[in-house]
Order: sequence, then C-alpha cells, then structure tokens
Amino acid sequence: KLVAGAALFGIGWGLGGVCPGPHLVCLGAAPFAPGLWLMMLGVASGIRMAAPIWGAFGGSRLRLRAPPDRVSTVDEIAAAMACPGATIIDVRPLAPAELVD
Repeated sequence: KLVAGAALFGIGWGLGGVCPGPHLVCLGAAPFAPGLWLMMLGVASGIRMAAPIWGAFGGSRLRLRAPPDRVSTVDEIAAAMACPGATIIDVRPLAPAELVD
C-alpha cells in the first residue's frame, strides 16, 4: 500500500509538474490560472475517491473506524486490534491516574 501510494504520488507530481505543498502557494500567487485549479480538482477528486476504491479492493481497515462524534466501544477496539497492521490512536485526555512521570 505504501509503495503504491508513493508511486501514485510521484506520477501525480510528474503529471502536474508541481509538488502539492507549493501548489497551494502557486494558487495564492496566481489565483486565476486555470491549470492550477484543474490540478487542485484532480487532487481533491483523488482524495475523495481513495476510500471507496480501497474498500472495493478489500481494505477492511477503513470500515473499522468509529464516526468522529462518538467513542469506540471495547468490542470495536478489540476488532481493530485483531486486524493485522492496524494503527490505533488514543486521543482521550489523560485520566488523573495516567498523569505519572
């Protein structure tokens, strides 16, 4: 997945002719350049299509995410931990018992 993503990033960079970071600076400097907006549309479309395409190829890790407006249950966390290569990020505030040096 990492190699494929890096390859797609490189192809997009090569076809667009500009790195995505400085691309935003170029948009600020030349806001009426149609080519820059076309590339931005391509970037936004790629971001929007990534999850459905990954899901179509069996990317089950995306389905294990909890919606951002609720806390994951113990069962959901256990299911995520059972998934090979899963990354779990705990963004809770620390409890007083966890505030230990």
